[in-house]
Amino acid sequence: MPIYNDGLFEVFEIIEDDSVQANTSLQSKDISMTYQELGISDRLRSDLDSHDIDIQLKIRVPYVKGFIDSMSVLKIDEHYYKVYNIYHFVDSNGFKQSDITLVNWEGEYDEENGFCQCIK
Repeated sequence: MPIYNDGLFEVFEIIEDDSVQANTSLQSKDISMTYQELGISDRLRSDLDSHDIDIQLKIRVPYVKGFIDSMSVLKIDEHYYKVYNIYHFVDSNGFKQSDITLVNWEGEYDEENGFCQCIK
């Protein structure tokens, strides 16, 4: 059975309205999960760096298809990370898992009001 004991994160959803100047906010999904931190290979880091993508973390969690996607932000400790990519798979022991690649969230979040000032 997989063990996810490297940390805990909270899940937020990115909400964008349809106004002329789109406003973006984060809405808590009221979900917290534990994760296992993965190493980032030099090849992956190099490939993403060549496309100006600054990968910050890669984590593994139990299978999460459907409620974490590329419109999600994860709060780990006091930092916010946007989901860049998520890969779902079944390991050699038959356990469903998801690997999540995270980049920095370019914005400030007011937890009291759910407001986000985003940098585009």
